[in-house]
Amino acid sequence: MAFTNPTKWRNDMKRILIADAIIKNDQSEIAVIRRNFWPEGKLDLPGGFADEGESAEQAAIREAKEECGLEVAVVGKLGVYDYADRGEKQMHVFIMKILGGELKGSQEGETQWLNPKDIKPSDLAFPQVHAKVLADFLELNKLLI
Repeated sequence: MAFTNPTKWRNDMKRILIADAIIKNDQSEIAVIRRNFWPEGKLDLPGGFADEGESAEQAAIREAKEECGLEVAVVGKLGVYDYADRGEKQMHVFIMKILGGELKGSQEGETQWLNPKDIKPSDLAFPQVHAKVLADFLELNKLLI
């Protein structure tokens, strides 16, 4: 099947909903995952695809529990980000507070606390979007202090 109008095809595409969580501890570090899968060894935020019928907020809360072992609640929404190289994906990023649990790894990878100021774009699994997310988060923190 040939598309005669690529712009129309792109506008009609179903968006893939991704939800990520920024979980901050009392030392102003955030939970990150060192991925077991491609791109292996790179840092990622807890998160993933929303299940059918699941809101972005519900997906971020679920993913934080599955990938990090943490019970969390949404404090606010940092923003909505498009993958620069994959326009069909739209990522909703939520700032979370910890309600309980212990930080632990999962099949996705090893989890750890890192200061977001120390994370370089080259450390990130998906720098095309996560570098902007972290920059926005750091800017928001400056405004709140």
